[in-house]
Amino acid sequence: MPTEVLDIHDLTEDPQNARIHPESNRSAIRASLGRFGPARSIVLDADNVVRAGNGTIEAARLEGFREVLVVDPEPGQLVAVRRSDWSDSQASAYALADNRTAESAQWNDQRVAETLAAISDTDERRATGFSDADVAALLESLAQSAAGPLGSDTSDSSGLPANTGNAAEPAPSLGSIPEPAAPDRHAELVAKWRTESGQVWLILSPKKPDAPHRLVIGDCSDPSVVRLACPDRVQGIVTSPPYAEQRKGQYRGVPADDYVDWWRDIQANMRSVLRPDGSLFVNIKPHCEGGQRHLYCDDLKAAMVRQWDWAYVDEFVWIRTGPPGSWPNRLKNGFEPIHHFSINNQIKFNPLNVATIGEGSLIGVSGDRDYRATGSGFACKPESAKQLGPVLPSNVIYVNVGEHVKGHSATFPVGLPEFFVKAFSDPGDTWLDPFVGSGTTILACERNDRIGVGIEELPTHAAVILQRLEDSGLTPVLA
Repeated sequence: MPTEVLDIHDLTEDPQNARIHPESNRSAIRASLGRFGPARSIVLDADNVVRAGNGTIEAARLEGFREVLVVDPEPGQLVAVRRSDWSDSQASAYALADNRTAESAQWNDQRVAETLAAISDTDERRATGFSDADVAALLESLAQSAAGPLGSDTSDSSGLPANTGNAAEPAPSLGSIPEPAAPDRHAELVAKWRTESGQVWLILSPKKPDAPHRLVIGDCSDPSVVRLACPDRVQGIVTSPPYAEQRKGQYRGVPADDYVDWWRDIQANMRSVLRPDGSLFVNIKPHCEGGQRHLYCDDLKAAMVRQWDWAYVDEFVWIRTGPPGSWPNRLKNGFEPIHHFSINNQIKFNPLNVATIGEGSLIGVSGDRDYRATGSGFACKPESAKQLGPVLPSNVIYVNVGEHVKGHSATFPVGLPEFFVKAFSDPGDTWLDPFVGSGTTILACERNDRIGVGIEELPTHAAVILQRLEDSGLTPVLA
């Protein structure tokens, strides 16, 4: 039986894994590994993608394991792990711990449905243990929980597609999202919360009091601050960093020509806490100087890929209303880009979480073939195009168009981070915003059963965040 030893980071967690490992499950697996050591085998495919045992691999990485012994058995040959060093007591305790860890794992219904639909062999599909009735129930559940009514109109007065499933309704326990406090209240809030650099705040949720959000007051270019904020790896990072000296009245300014050098430590810190299948979203747009757009954002994208070895997955366009005015050689801003990076391009991706369930909307007819508005290239006859099914949004995001949030110079609507939180993670996953601004990303995580972590450098803004979170029904507690 051939064997080899691989670095644990040579294995790739399954980007289509249908099993959800919430924090309680991860902690249980880590505790078992720490006390008993490894005892359960995992399953790899030919490309070293983990097909069974993703939770074990994730926990092993966090526990500091570096190597994996890989065996290639003959077809039909069973593989067992023998632990001859265990006493009867240890073996019995492990058996209970192993079964216990499975209890807190959950299913991702969207991913189960996608996986089953992709299995063409009937016998293989039945061998999964999911019946045709299970599949029908999953699809019905997805249709009922999807945002937007069936067959609803998806265009606004501008003639452009409206936001289709990009932002969920607020969770009942959170209510409407309050605006940040106005500047004339900032001194009052600092006195109330007594915020200062180095503090760690736990943000308790009435829905999950044992899984608090976190706010750390500090500089995200300092690796110790990022480690304090994120003792465990995060599934996603979404942020809008300061725009090269454009907000230096509130934040320290970073000259455009120095921006890439300033960003070097920040991206390294973010990479150190991002899971291998995680995603990083950076909302930034260059200003104009001397009648033309500055190129520092292009330099930043190039450095991310060519200097620091990030994968540039995609570019999103966020449609928003720019300030009124006129310029001699250009029009006003009507959008901002959001750049999507990952470590190895093997990302967790749940597109059905942001889909609209309804009749397929048609964008053109060629002979007897209609093409769906999803842009997937999928072709079908007109009658089949009318069937109920998910319509996925594009990478152009129409969310809270024209919304203006007061009280902070750099606030984006909650629906924006919410779109990425839903599409690129599972319930129970953790998201980081290293420039958390007014706490919007934490609120997006609260609305969608994720854990939000924010870093804010200025104690004044931290006080505003704490008040906004309290006004939203959360309870900040100084750790």
